[in-house]
Amino acid sequence: MTEPVRYSGTKAWRDQPEVWELVDRAAVAKGTKPSEWLRQAVRTVLRADGFDPAQITTNSEKAA
Repeated sequence: MTEPVRYSGTKAWRDQPEVWELVDRAAVAKGTKPSEWLRQAVRTVLRADGFDPAQITTNSEKAA
């Protein structure tokens, strides 16, 4: 079994209850948790806007 991914950063997102309901429904449709669905959605939008999450350089990589 693979090691679970640990996320160190958090962001608060406020929105209308109806939007949260849609996020919950979308997550169920994808078979995932709402938090994972949001992570994937943000990455998709970042790529669409020209910011490739695959090109992220972490602080530990900068120090090496």
